[in-house]
Parts: sequence; C-alpha cells; structure tokens
Amino acid sequence: MMKYKDKVLHELETIRRKHKGVLNPQDVVEFARNSDTALHQEFEWNDKIAGDAYRILQARELIRTRVTVLTPDSKPVRAYVSLPNDRKPNGGYRRINDVLEKPAWREQLLKNAMADMRAFQTKYAVLKELANVFAAMQEVEARREEQRAHPERFRPMPPHASASATV
Repeated sequence: MMKYKDKVLHELETIRRKHKGVLNPQDVVEFARNSDTALHQEFEWNDKIAGDAYRILQARELIRTRVTVLTPDSKPVRAYVSLPNDRKPNGGYRRINDVLEKPAWREQLLKNAMADMRAFQTKYAVLKELANVFAAMQEVEARREEQRAHPERFRPMPPHASASATV
C-alpha cells in the first residue's frame, strides 16, 4: 500500500502530466475537490474557515510587500519583518528599524538570513553559474562562525545610522 505522502506526490504528478508538464495551483484545487483523493485532505473545504484563512494570507502579503527607505541614499527595503520568535500564535511582524536597533532581534534576523542563504544554495546548487555566489555565501558563514568562536576579535556592529524611517 502506498504511503500518504507518496499518494500526494503521485496525484501531483498525475495533474502535472495531464497539463503538459505544468503543475498549476488551480488545477490542483480542482483535482482535490474529489474527496476520494489524498490531496482532498490537504485543503480546508469549509468556506467560512477557508475565507478567513485566505484573508490572513492576504494580510501577510500586504505586510511583506510594504517598503521603507532607511536613509536618503539607501534602496527601499521591507518595512516589516517576521522574526522566528514571533512565528507563533499571536505573533506577527516588527518594524525593520526596531529590529536593526535591538541586538537580540538583529541577531534573530541575521540567523534567519543565513538560513535563507543556505536554502537558496540548496535550491540552486545545480546551477554552476552561481558558484561564485555560493563561495561568497560560504565566506560569510565562515566569518560568522569565527565571530561566534572568538567574539573578542570583532567589534559589534552599531545599529543602523538612521532609525527614523517613514513606513
């Protein structure tokens, strides 16, 4: 008997093959409407609950796409960020300015960025054209390890020069 996760993958592959090799989310939802499929269990079919969940996703997207300018000569960056410690019930997003000023929050953001860097490298490892990018990422990680091992050799980074950005 096929394991549940294998059934889901098999169904996704069935949908992809049926649609000329492209897996489209709308096609997945349509397939999953059939309650006999493994994919059916992956969705909330109560429209009241699903509607509320979708509005929360829309709010997250709205928050993630707002930008701010930290200094007059800097490029726009996200105005709000989600820290790992805030990713729990009743958690949320913090102003980037506040995160950059508080060392503990800044460290969380940096750890998150490092994890994103590793995920990027894993995802695109097959692209040899990015070898120089990956080498630079590894240098950054090595420097971070050196800082952790020998903090006395490194001065802490001061908070961002201008924390009074407009959101």
